[in-house]
Amino acid sequence: MVHFHLEKFNYKLIFAVVGGSLAGCRRLKGWTAGKLAIRTGGGSFVSKSSFVKLLRSVKRGTLKLIETFLDKAEDQPQIGKQFVPPMMAHILRDYVRNVPYVRESKVLSLFATIINKYKSVMIEDVPRIFEAIFQCTLEMITKIFEDYPKHRLKFFSLLRDIAAHCFSALIRLLSQQLNLVMDSIIWGFWHTEKNIAKTGLNLLLEMLKNFQASEFCNQFYRTYFLTIEQEIFAVLMDTFHKPGFKLHVLVLQHLFCLVESGALMEPLWYASTVHYPYPNNAVFVREYTIKLLGTSFPNMTVAEIGILQEQTFTACLNVEKTYQLELDKAIRHHQPNSKHSPNYALMSFDKV
Repeated sequence: MVHFHLEKFNYKLIFAVVGGSLAGCRRLKGWTAGKLAIRTGGGSFVSKSSFVKLLRSVKRGTLKLIETFLDKAEDQPQIGKQFVPPMMAHILRDYVRNVPYVRESKVLSLFATIINKYKSVMIEDVPRIFEAIFQCTLEMITKIFEDYPKHRLKFFSLLRDIAAHCFSALIRLLSQQLNLVMDSIIWGFWHTEKNIAKTGLNLLLEMLKNFQASEFCNQFYRTYFLTIEQEIFAVLMDTFHKPGFKLHVLVLQHLFCLVESGALMEPLWYASTVHYPYPNNAVFVREYTIKLLGTSFPNMTVAEIGILQEQTFTACLNVEKTYQLELDKAIRHHQPNSKHSPNYALMSFDKV
Protein backbone atom coordinates (compact mmCIF):
# COMPACT_ATOMS: atom_id res chain seq x y z
CA MET A 1 0.00 0.00 0.00
CA VAL A 2 1.30 3.45 -0.94
CA HIS A 3 1.04 6.16 1.71
CA PHE A 4 1.21 9.85 0.90
CA HIS A 5 0.48 13.18 2.55
CA LEU A 6 -2.35 14.93 0.74
CA GLU A 7 -1.25 18.36 1.90
CA LYS A 8 1.96 18.06 -0.14
CA PHE A 9 -0.01 17.81 -3.37
CA ASN A 10 -0.97 20.85 -5.32
CA TYR A 11 -4.74 21.18 -5.04
CA LYS A 12 -4.93 22.01 -8.76
CA LEU A 13 -3.68 18.51 -9.51
CA ILE A 14 -6.44 17.01 -7.38
CA PHE A 15 -8.92 19.34 -9.04
CA ALA A 16 -7.85 18.03 -12.45
CA VAL A 17 -8.23 14.40 -11.34
CA VAL A 18 -11.65 14.95 -9.81
CA GLY A 19 -12.73 17.14 -12.70
CA GLY A 20 -11.75 14.38 -15.11
CA SER A 21 -13.74 11.83 -13.14
CA LEU A 22 -16.82 14.04 -13.11
CA ALA A 23 -16.45 14.74 -16.81
CA GLY A 24 -16.24 11.02 -17.49
CA CYS A 25 -19.41 10.43 -15.53
CA ARG A 26 -21.15 13.20 -17.45
CA ARG A 27 -20.22 11.59 -20.78
CA LEU A 28 -21.92 8.43 -19.56
CA LYS A 29 -25.02 10.20 -18.26
CA GLY A 30 -27.06 8.72 -21.11
CA TRP A 31 -26.33 5.34 -19.59
CA THR A 32 -27.41 6.05 -16.01
CA ALA A 33 -29.48 3.46 -14.21
CA GLY A 34 -32.61 5.55 -14.49
CA LYS A 35 -32.46 5.77 -18.29
CA LEU A 36 -31.45 2.17 -18.62
CA ALA A 37 -34.49 1.21 -16.56
CA ILE A 38 -36.76 3.17 -18.88
CA ARG A 39 -35.19 1.70 -21.99
CA THR A 40 -35.18 -1.91 -20.86
CA GLY A 41 -38.17 -1.98 -18.51
CA GLY A 42 -35.85 -3.53 -15.94
CA GLY A 43 -36.72 -1.16 -13.09
CA SER A 44 -34.61 -1.54 -9.95
CA PHE A 45 -33.12 -4.79 -11.31
CA VAL A 46 -31.05 -2.73 -13.73
CA SER A 47 -29.07 -1.33 -10.77
CA LYS A 48 -27.76 -4.86 -10.18
CA SER A 49 -26.26 -5.18 -13.65
CA SER A 50 -22.48 -5.29 -13.87
CA PHE A 51 -22.34 -2.15 -16.01
CA VAL A 52 -24.39 -0.04 -13.61
CA LYS A 53 -22.46 -1.42 -10.64
CA LEU A 54 -19.25 -0.29 -12.35
CA LEU A 55 -20.64 3.21 -12.92
CA ARG A 56 -21.78 3.45 -9.30
CA SER A 57 -18.37 2.26 -8.11
CA VAL A 58 -16.69 5.04 -10.10
CA LYS A 59 -19.12 7.58 -8.67
CA ARG A 60 -18.59 6.42 -5.07
CA GLY A 61 -14.84 6.53 -5.51
CA THR A 62 -15.05 10.05 -6.94
CA LEU A 63 -17.25 11.25 -4.08
CA LYS A 64 -14.90 9.71 -1.53
CA LEU A 65 -11.91 11.36 -3.19
CA ILE A 66 -13.63 14.76 -3.10
CA GLU A 67 -14.63 14.35 0.54
CA THR A 68 -11.11 13.33 1.61
CA PHE A 69 -9.56 16.14 -0.40
CA LEU A 70 -11.82 18.81 1.12
CA ASP A 71 -11.29 17.44 4.60
CA LYS A 72 -7.47 17.29 4.42
CA ALA A 73 -6.45 20.12 2.08
CA GLU A 74 -4.84 23.23 3.60
CA ASP A 75 -5.56 26.03 1.12
CA GLN A 76 -9.22 26.13 2.11
CA PRO A 77 -10.21 29.69 1.02
CA GLN A 78 -8.87 29.15 -2.49
CA ILE A 79 -10.44 25.70 -2.76
CA GLY A 80 -13.77 26.94 -1.47
CA LYS A 81 -13.82 29.66 -4.08
CA GLN A 82 -12.63 27.74 -7.15
CA PHE A 83 -13.46 24.10 -6.51
CA VAL A 84 -16.64 23.73 -4.43
CA PRO A 85 -19.22 25.76 -6.45
CA PRO A 86 -18.78 24.02 -9.84
CA MET A 87 -18.44 20.63 -8.16
CA MET A 88 -21.68 21.17 -6.20
CA ALA A 89 -23.68 21.93 -9.32
CA HIS A 90 -22.83 18.62 -11.01
CA ILE A 91 -23.28 16.45 -7.92
CA LEU A 92 -26.58 18.01 -6.88
CA ARG A 93 -27.98 17.74 -10.39
CA ASP A 94 -26.97 14.09 -10.63
CA TYR A 95 -28.49 13.29 -7.22
CA VAL A 96 -31.88 14.87 -7.75
CA ARG A 97 -32.29 13.54 -11.32
CA ASN A 98 -31.44 9.95 -10.45
CA VAL A 99 -33.90 7.29 -9.42
CA PRO A 100 -33.95 6.56 -5.65
CA TYR A 101 -32.20 3.19 -5.68
CA VAL A 102 -29.05 4.59 -7.33
CA ARG A 103 -28.74 7.80 -5.29
CA GLU A 104 -25.52 7.61 -3.33
CA SER A 105 -25.61 8.20 0.43
CA LYS A 106 -22.03 9.49 0.14
CA VAL A 107 -23.48 12.65 -1.39
CA LEU A 108 -25.09 13.42 1.98
CA SER A 109 -21.87 12.80 3.92
CA LEU A 110 -19.92 14.87 1.37
CA PHE A 111 -22.13 17.91 1.92
CA ALA A 112 -21.98 17.37 5.67
CA THR A 113 -18.18 17.59 5.34
CA ILE A 114 -18.49 20.75 3.23
CA ILE A 115 -20.82 22.39 5.78
CA ASN A 116 -18.52 21.44 8.66
CA LYS A 117 -15.45 22.69 6.83
CA TYR A 118 -16.73 26.01 5.50
CA LYS A 119 -19.49 26.68 8.06
CA SER A 120 -21.14 30.09 7.59
CA VAL A 121 -19.47 30.54 4.20
CA MET A 122 -21.99 28.01 2.88
CA ILE A 123 -25.09 29.90 4.07
CA GLU A 124 -25.92 31.19 0.58
CA ASP A 125 -25.64 27.67 -0.86
CA VAL A 126 -27.90 25.94 1.69
CA PRO A 127 -31.14 26.69 -0.23
CA ARG A 128 -29.65 25.07 -3.33
CA ILE A 129 -28.57 22.02 -1.31
CA PHE A 130 -31.95 21.90 0.37
CA GLU A 131 -33.87 22.06 -2.90
CA ALA A 132 -31.85 19.29 -4.54
CA ILE A 133 -31.41 16.88 -1.63
CA PHE A 134 -34.04 17.36 1.04
CA GLN A 135 -37.40 16.44 -0.42
CA CYS A 136 -36.29 13.59 -2.66
CA THR A 137 -34.29 11.99 0.19
CA LEU A 138 -37.16 12.42 2.63
CA GLU A 139 -39.48 10.65 0.20
CA MET A 140 -37.02 7.75 0.08
CA ILE A 141 -36.67 7.25 3.83
CA THR A 142 -40.22 7.87 5.07
CA LYS A 143 -42.07 5.20 3.11
CA ILE A 144 -40.62 2.13 4.81
CA PHE A 145 -38.47 2.43 7.95
CA GLU A 146 -36.10 -0.35 6.89
CA ASP A 147 -35.22 1.08 3.46
CA TYR A 148 -32.05 3.13 2.80
CA PRO A 149 -30.52 2.91 6.32
CA LYS A 150 -27.36 4.81 5.32
CA HIS A 151 -29.36 7.62 3.76
CA ARG A 152 -31.43 7.97 6.96
CA LEU A 153 -28.56 8.53 9.36
CA LYS A 154 -26.55 10.72 6.97
CA PHE A 155 -29.63 12.79 6.12
CA PHE A 156 -30.22 13.76 9.76
CA SER A 157 -26.51 14.30 10.34
CA LEU A 158 -26.43 16.72 7.41
CA LEU A 159 -29.51 18.53 8.71
CA ARG A 160 -27.92 18.83 12.14
CA ASP A 161 -24.71 20.26 10.64
CA ILE A 162 -26.74 22.84 8.70
CA ALA A 163 -28.61 23.82 11.88
CA ALA A 164 -25.32 24.13 13.80
CA HIS A 165 -23.27 26.08 11.25
CA CYS A 166 -25.77 27.71 8.86
CA PHE A 167 -28.78 28.34 11.07
CA SER A 168 -29.55 31.69 9.46
CA ALA A 169 -30.15 29.82 6.19
CA LEU A 170 -32.93 27.81 7.87
CA ILE A 171 -34.57 31.04 9.00
CA ARG A 172 -34.70 32.20 5.39
CA LEU A 173 -36.55 29.09 4.23
CA LEU A 174 -40.12 29.42 3.04
CA SER A 175 -42.74 28.45 5.61
CA GLN A 176 -43.56 25.29 3.62
CA GLN A 177 -39.89 24.30 3.63
CA LEU A 178 -39.52 24.94 7.35
CA ASN A 179 -42.64 22.86 7.94
CA LEU A 180 -40.93 20.08 6.03
CA VAL A 181 -37.82 20.41 8.21
CA MET A 182 -39.84 20.22 11.43
CA ASP A 183 -41.91 17.30 10.13
CA SER A 184 -38.72 15.44 9.29
CA ILE A 185 -37.31 16.09 12.79
CA ILE A 186 -40.51 14.78 14.39
CA TRP A 187 -40.43 11.80 12.07
CA GLY A 188 -36.78 11.31 13.07
CA PHE A 189 -37.31 11.09 16.83
CA TRP A 190 -40.23 8.71 16.25
CA HIS A 191 -37.86 6.34 14.44
CA THR A 192 -37.23 2.98 16.13
CA GLU A 193 -33.53 3.02 15.18
CA LYS A 194 -32.00 4.60 18.28
CA ASN A 195 -29.18 6.46 16.50
CA ILE A 196 -31.64 8.18 14.16
CA ALA A 197 -34.04 8.94 17.04
CA LYS A 198 -31.18 10.35 19.14
CA THR A 199 -29.95 12.50 16.26
CA GLY A 200 -33.48 13.79 15.70
CA LEU A 201 -33.90 14.70 19.39
CA ASN A 202 -30.51 16.42 19.60
CA LEU A 203 -31.31 18.32 16.42
CA LEU A 204 -34.66 19.37 17.88
CA LEU A 205 -32.98 20.68 21.04
CA GLU A 206 -30.48 22.68 18.99
CA MET A 207 -33.24 24.11 16.81
CA LEU A 208 -35.27 25.13 19.88
CA LYS A 209 -32.28 26.91 21.44
CA ASN A 210 -31.28 28.61 18.19
CA PHE A 211 -34.78 29.90 17.51
CA GLN A 212 -35.09 31.07 21.12
CA ALA A 213 -32.06 33.30 20.55
CA SER A 214 -33.29 34.58 17.19
CA GLU A 215 -35.59 37.42 16.22
CA PHE A 216 -38.13 34.85 15.04
CA CYS A 217 -38.52 33.28 18.47
CA ASN A 218 -42.19 34.17 19.00
CA GLN A 219 -43.21 33.27 15.45
CA PHE A 220 -41.51 29.89 15.59
CA TYR A 221 -42.82 28.84 18.97
CA ARG A 222 -46.33 30.00 18.24
CA THR A 223 -46.32 27.70 15.23
CA TYR A 224 -44.61 24.63 16.69
CA PHE A 225 -44.71 24.73 20.54
CA LEU A 226 -47.91 22.73 21.07
CA THR A 227 -47.14 20.24 18.31
CA ILE A 228 -43.71 19.51 19.77
CA GLU A 229 -45.07 19.09 23.29
CA GLN A 230 -47.80 16.76 22.08
CA GLU A 231 -45.41 14.63 19.98
CA ILE A 232 -42.83 14.40 22.77
CA PHE A 233 -45.42 13.23 25.29
CA ALA A 234 -46.67 10.66 22.77
CA VAL A 235 -43.23 9.21 22.00
CA LEU A 236 -42.25 9.43 25.68
CA MET A 237 -44.75 6.71 26.54
CA ASP A 238 -43.88 4.47 23.59
CA THR A 239 -41.79 1.56 24.90
CA PHE A 240 -39.96 1.33 21.56
CA HIS A 241 -38.28 4.68 22.31
CA LYS A 242 -36.92 4.12 25.82
CA PRO A 243 -33.29 4.96 24.84
CA GLY A 244 -34.31 8.58 24.18
CA PHE A 245 -36.05 9.09 27.52
CA LYS A 246 -33.62 11.65 28.95
CA LEU A 247 -33.64 13.67 25.73
CA HIS A 248 -37.45 13.68 25.77
CA VAL A 249 -37.31 15.16 29.26
CA LEU A 250 -34.78 17.80 28.17
CA VAL A 251 -37.10 18.94 25.38
CA LEU A 252 -40.03 19.22 27.78
CA GLN A 253 -37.87 21.05 30.29
CA HIS A 254 -36.84 23.56 27.64
CA LEU A 255 -40.44 24.21 26.62
CA PHE A 256 -41.72 24.60 30.18
CA CYS A 257 -38.84 26.85 31.25
CA LEU A 258 -39.43 29.03 28.20
CA VAL A 259 -43.07 29.75 29.01
CA GLU A 260 -42.38 30.13 32.73
CA SER A 261 -39.70 32.73 32.01
CA GLY A 262 -42.15 34.92 30.09
CA ALA A 263 -39.80 35.05 27.09
CA LEU A 264 -42.64 34.36 24.65
CA MET A 265 -44.53 37.60 24.18
CA GLU A 266 -47.13 36.45 21.65
CA PRO A 267 -49.94 34.07 22.74
CA LEU A 268 -49.48 30.40 21.87
CA TRP A 269 -53.20 30.01 21.28
CA TYR A 270 -55.36 31.40 18.51
CA ALA A 271 -58.42 33.46 19.42
CA SER A 272 -60.40 31.83 16.63
CA THR A 273 -60.15 28.41 18.31
CA VAL A 274 -59.62 29.30 22.00
CA HIS A 275 -62.16 31.79 23.30
CA TYR A 276 -60.99 31.99 26.92
CA PRO A 277 -58.73 35.05 27.49
CA TYR A 278 -55.71 33.50 29.21
CA PRO A 279 -53.59 36.04 31.13
CA ASN A 280 -50.31 34.63 29.79
CA ASN A 281 -48.74 31.67 28.02
CA ALA A 282 -47.71 29.94 31.24
CA VAL A 283 -51.32 29.60 32.38
CA PHE A 284 -52.42 28.41 28.94
CA VAL A 285 -49.65 25.79 28.65
CA ARG A 286 -50.36 24.50 32.16
CA GLU A 287 -54.00 23.89 31.26
CA TYR A 288 -53.08 22.45 27.89
CA THR A 289 -50.60 20.10 29.59
CA ILE A 290 -53.25 18.89 32.04
CA LYS A 291 -55.52 17.97 29.11
CA LEU A 292 -52.60 16.32 27.34
CA LEU A 293 -51.65 14.31 30.42
CA GLY A 294 -55.25 13.22 30.86
CA THR A 295 -55.13 11.70 27.39
CA SER A 296 -51.61 10.26 27.72
CA PHE A 297 -52.11 8.77 31.20
CA PRO A 298 -55.66 7.40 31.41
CA ASN A 299 -54.79 5.42 34.55
CA MET A 300 -54.27 8.60 36.59
CA THR A 301 -56.99 10.58 38.33
CA VAL A 302 -57.63 14.25 37.62
CA ALA A 303 -56.15 15.17 41.01
CA GLU A 304 -52.98 13.16 40.34
CA ILE A 305 -52.56 14.76 36.93
CA GLY A 306 -52.95 18.23 38.44
CA ILE A 307 -50.32 17.50 41.09
CA LEU A 308 -47.84 16.07 38.56
CA GLN A 309 -48.38 19.00 36.21
CA GLU A 310 -47.69 21.48 39.01
CA GLN A 311 -44.61 19.57 40.16
CA THR A 312 -43.29 19.37 36.60
CA PHE A 313 -43.48 23.14 36.08
CA THR A 314 -42.03 23.83 39.52
CA ALA A 315 -39.11 21.50 38.82
CA CYS A 316 -38.43 22.72 35.28
CA LEU A 317 -35.17 24.38 36.34
CA ASN A 318 -33.90 21.12 37.83
CA VAL A 319 -33.34 18.53 35.13
CA GLU A 320 -32.75 15.65 37.55
CA LYS A 321 -35.99 16.36 39.40
CA THR A 322 -37.86 16.79 36.12
CA TYR A 323 -36.44 13.48 34.93
CA GLN A 324 -37.70 11.71 38.05
CA LEU A 325 -41.17 13.25 37.66
CA GLU A 326 -41.42 12.08 34.07
CA LEU A 327 -40.22 8.66 35.20
CA ASP A 328 -43.03 8.59 37.78
CA LYS A 329 -45.50 9.36 35.00
CA ALA A 330 -44.10 6.54 32.89
CA ILE A 331 -44.38 4.13 35.81
CA ARG A 332 -47.99 5.10 36.42
CA HIS A 333 -48.78 4.78 32.74
CA HIS A 334 -47.48 1.20 32.69
CA GLN A 335 -49.20 0.28 35.96
CA PRO A 336 -52.90 -0.03 35.10
CA ASN A 337 -53.80 -1.65 38.42
CA SER A 338 -52.35 -2.57 41.80
CA LYS A 339 -51.39 -6.07 40.62
CA HIS A 340 -48.44 -4.57 38.70
CA SER A 341 -45.46 -3.78 40.84
CA PRO A 342 -43.92 -0.28 40.51
CA ASN A 343 -40.47 -1.90 40.60
CA TYR A 344 -41.28 -3.76 37.37
CA ALA A 345 -42.05 -0.52 35.59
CA LEU A 346 -38.98 1.13 37.03
CA MET A 347 -36.80 -1.70 35.73
CA SER A 348 -38.08 -0.95 32.24
CA PHE A 349 -36.75 2.63 32.36
CA ASP A 350 -33.74 2.61 34.67
CA LYS A 351 -31.22 1.93 31.90
CA VAL A 352 -32.26 4.58 29.41
